Amino acid sequence: MNDAGDYMAAIEEILYGDGAKMKSMTDERDNLLEAALAGVEEQCRSAAWDGIGNYSDFEGAYFLVDDTIAYYEKLKSDYSGVSYYITEMETLRQDIRNNQLSYFSEEAKKLANTGDLDALTDFCNTMMQTLGDDPTAQEIVEENRTHCIVMKANSIHGSEDYAGTMNYVYDHIAEANYNIFMFELYERSANKEEKWVLAGNVNQLPQNGSDGFVIEWSDRAEISTGELSSLTLDELRIALYEIPARHGRNFVDSNIQKYFMGKNWYTNLEEEKITFDETVELSSIERENIATIIEYMKNKGIMNKVY
Repeated sequence: MNDAGDYMAAIEEILYGDGAKMKSMTDERDNLLEAALAGVEEQCRSAAWDGIGNYSDFEGAYFLVDDTIAYYEKLKSDYSGVSYYITEMETLRQDIRNNQLSYFSEEAKKLANTGDLDALTDFCNTMMQTLGDDPTAQEIVEENRTHCIVMKANSIHGSEDYAGTMNYVYDHIAEANYNIFMFELYERSANKEEKWVLAGNVNQLPQNGSDGFVIEWSDRAEISTGELSSLTLDELRIALYEIPARHGRNFVDSNIQKYFMGKNWYTNLEEEKITFDETVELSSIERENIATIIEYMKNKGIMNKVY
């Protein structure tokens, strides 16, 4: 039966059937049993990887592994050597999980780049059914969801639908973790729609000297809405932008870029940081202050939708 590949039947025969009479022949019996147990493992391993490689069937792979582990567990009381194969199956399960995380990350990036949030959400939900609360999987969802929203906003703006850009950013900027590029798209669209009157040159922006800030402490203490109430639109913009500017972020607006280039504390990264990752570059206080400023602008009707 081992030769024919019916390994479970062979195991049953050796442990409980006529093969049990071989107990007096310990070495031969154990060799046959080990071969059968290894055969079960190899069949499971092969079927699991085939399903993943051909159909991305991670759910089916986990089922095969768990079912095999359960089978081995039943044999433990009659053959202690089966513990080795249980360990092998548990290792295989982790290998499958690592493979799924890699696949998840690669495919989520592809979907995020299309800006199709519904497709990305459906895919992420499918993956999370088997990955559960895995922290790496959660990071993949969060990172790619933000990127997908940004790409969609950029696509709308690229089509010169400026009102649509404003509305999309207004509705989704919180979901995108208050991504700075999203805000840039909003203000550029608002300017095109003549909803905002922005400073026309760098000399009209709040200067406060070459080492000054609109809100000097925004990198180390939370900003209150009361502290924002006396600021003009351009002062609010600078207060917002100077948070990532401390970390060298470049800006799409040449006027804003020139403004920060005039600050002696600004270190230009010499590359367009449209995908500047606030979750990596900024502290939790800085991210909270960005959210506070943007929400203040929304609540005061400075940022709004176009109907």
